[in-house]
Amino acid sequence: MMKWQKLLTIFLISIICMFALKLFNPGKNKHQIKLEETKFQVDEFTLDNGMDVLVIPNHRVPAVMHMVWYKVGGIDEKLGKTGLAHYLEHLMFHGTKKYPKDELDNMVSEFGGSHNAFTSYDFTAYYQNVPKDYLEQVMDVEADRMRNLVLEEKKTKVERNVVLEERLMRRDNSPRAVLGEKVREALVGKEHPYGRPLIGYEDDISGLTHQEALDFYDKYYYPNNAILVLAGDISKEEAKPLAEKYYGVIAKGPELEITMAEERERVIKDKVVHKDKNTSNVEIKIAYLAPDLLSRHKEHAHALSLVSYLLAETKNSILYKKLVVEEDLALSVSSSYSDMSRGQSFFEISVVLKDPKNEEQVLKYIDDALEGLSLGSLQKDSFNRAKNLFLIESVYGKESYKSLAYMVGMHYATTIPLEDILNWDEEIMKVTREDIFAASAFVFQKDKKVMGYLLPDND
Repeated sequence: MMKWQKLLTIFLISIICMFALKLFNPGKNKHQIKLEETKFQVDEFTLDNGMDVLVIPNHRVPAVMHMVWYKVGGIDEKLGKTGLAHYLEHLMFHGTKKYPKDELDNMVSEFGGSHNAFTSYDFTAYYQNVPKDYLEQVMDVEADRMRNLVLEEKKTKVERNVVLEERLMRRDNSPRAVLGEKVREALVGKEHPYGRPLIGYEDDISGLTHQEALDFYDKYYYPNNAILVLAGDISKEEAKPLAEKYYGVIAKGPELEITMAEERERVIKDKVVHKDKNTSNVEIKIAYLAPDLLSRHKEHAHALSLVSYLLAETKNSILYKKLVVEEDLALSVSSSYSDMSRGQSFFEISVVLKDPKNEEQVLKYIDDALEGLSLGSLQKDSFNRAKNLFLIESVYGKESYKSLAYMVGMHYATTIPLEDILNWDEEIMKVTREDIFAASAFVFQKDKKVMGYLLPDND
C-alpha cells in the first residue's frame, strides 16, 4: 500500500492551490502572518494501558478522521528482513474472528467513508475517515485487530506475492524510484535502516515467513506502542469514554525502546548512476546528509525547512527562477527536506535537464546558489517575503481536519513532543538569515554529498 507519500503529495498540492488563489501575485502581498493565526487545538490524554490519545477538534464538517499510529516501521527491521513492516501492514487487512477479511472495507463503503494504511521508516498508520455517527463502529474494528489478528499461513504466502508485485510496479518500473534507492544507499549504506528500500529488497520479501510476520506483530502491536488520533467533529469529552471503551480494555504490552537512527558524519559513496530504458531525460539528484528535530544538531532543522522552500519548492524559488524561467536550462527543479525522522535526515535537490549538454552550467548555478546561502548573500526582503509565504501555506494546510491528523500523527509517532509540534510555526518565525547561513554551511559540504544520475539507456 505505502500511500503516505502520495497522500503527502496531494496534501501539499491542495495547500499550494489555495495559496495560489489568494496570493497569485506574492510581490503585492501585504499580509504578514501573526502567530495566533497559526495556532490550533490538540487535547491529549493517556489511557491506563499507556496508549496516547490526541484529539483535534474541527466542527466544520460532521466527520471524523480516526487514525491509529504504531511506533514501528522500516527502522525496526533487520538487514535481511527488509519489507517486514510493510508486509505486516498488508496482513492487518486479513481480519479477525469478530471482523473477518473485507468486513471493514464493506462497512466503510456503506458509511460513505474511506480507509487505508501506510508504512514509513518510522511508523505504520491505519485510518478511517467516516461520518461522525459511525466512528464507534470503526473504533471497534481497529481495536479488535490490534491484538486479535488471524493469519492463515497459506494466505500470508499469497499476500507476500502481492507485495512482490507492488515492488515491481512501484520501484522496479520507476526509474526515479530506483535512483532514489541507490542514492539513499550511497548516503548511509545498507547497514543503516534509512539506506534500505522501505518496501524491502526482492530477495528479502521472498524469504519472509508466516511466523516472522506473527512475531513482528506480537512484538510491536500493543496500545502502549500506539497513538490514537481523532480529528474532526469531536471533542475530548466525547473521545475519552470511547477510547477507554474500545482501546482501554486492551492489555499493555512490554515496554519497547524506541529505535533511533545512527547519524552519519560523511557519505558512503559520492556518486551513483542508474541507466534505464524507461527514461528519456537526464535527471540529476544531489543529496546531502542533514540533521532533523531529533538529531544532535537539531538547531538547524527549522532553518533547513526554509532553505528547501527558498531553493526550489515554488515557482518563485531561487533555483526554479534561474534554471527554468530565466536560463531555460531545466524542465523541472525541486528540493525536499524533512525535519521528521529519528535522528538522520536528508536534503535533496532534483533537476531534469532540458539538454544534457547543459549539465556543467546547471551544476554551476546550483553550486553558486548553495554557496551564496552558506556565505550570507540572501537579501533581507527576499528572506522575509519567503518566510511569510511559507507560513501562509502552513496556515492554509491546517484548514483541513484530515491534514492536521496526518501532520500531528506523523510527528508524534516519530517521537517528537506535542509541544514542539504545536510550536513549529513559532519556531519558524524565529529563524533568522544568520540561521539560514549557518544551516546551509553545516549541510552543504562535499563529504556530505552524493551525486545521483538517471540516464537513458540507449543500448
